[in-house]
Amino acid sequence: SGEKTLIKRDGTEARLVVYAAPIYDEKGEMKAVMEMATDITEIKKLQRELTLMGKTIAVMAHRIKNILMGLEGGIFVVNTGMEEGDDAAVKQGWQMIERNVKNVSGIVKDLLYCSKEREMKFEEIDPSDTVRSVYELFKGRAAKERIEFDLDIPDKMPKAKFDSEALHSLFSNLITNAIDACVNDAGEGKEKHIINIRGSINDESGYVFEVEDNGSGIPGAAGENVFEDFFSTKGREGTGLGLLVAQKVAEAHGGIITFRSDEGKGTTFKAAFPIGK
Repeated sequence: SGEKTLIKRDGTEARLVVYAAPIYDEKGEMKAVMEMATDITEIKKLQRELTLMGKTIAVMAHRIKNILMGLEGGIFVVNTGMEEGDDAAVKQGWQMIERNVKNVSGIVKDLLYCSKEREMKFEEIDPSDTVRSVYELFKGRAAKERIEFDLDIPDKMPKAKFDSEALHSLFSNLITNAIDACVNDAGEGKEKHIINIRGSINDESGYVFEVEDNGSGIPGAAGENVFEDFFSTKGREGTGLGLLVAQKVAEAHGGIITFRSDEGKGTTFKAAFPIGK
């Protein structure tokens, strides 16, 4: 007996517990073996999500502690500036507060997304419009970090049923991860950091979107557990929740996220969605 993974006709995986029992004839000789299987796919999914959430608590506590320290620092700078009539200090402190509020807001939103089933609101949209809006949103940050930020998607793509807000969250998380991988890349020998966002559609793969960076890459075997272990290349400064959010959004659309990575050279995440889902 033991666990097995089967691929069903629709391409999805099924996790089974298989039991084997011998069948004997009247002489006590074994004539056959009977196998029985129990589908534990949903149990495994729940077990995996509970395990993931437990593993990330310690990292998140450290991250939130750092954010609170940043807020306290900002408040101190604002108060000092107000007491001394220093407008520049007040502005600096307020920027610190805004930055840290934004950080904690992002963590809370990802937690809420992962902790409950969000009802998808599907509507007929052109997904390239959503990708383009996310690109525009992050273009300024990429420029500030001196990262070349390129977009290569068709002007128009066929409309299909997507949840625009969820799709926006998926691409935001993948692009944020790519930017952080470039910013935290300590490797030498690269003239510049580049992030490429690509989109296409074909009968075989459906809608395909890629976010490629030439940042730090995912170290060693950790890449195999990038979703399962809330892995974050940002170390203690990240929670890895963004990748889980992206995966949940893809699955809710009948799609899948895969990746390839080379430590020190970069990572490419690919989100694929079937046509006519």
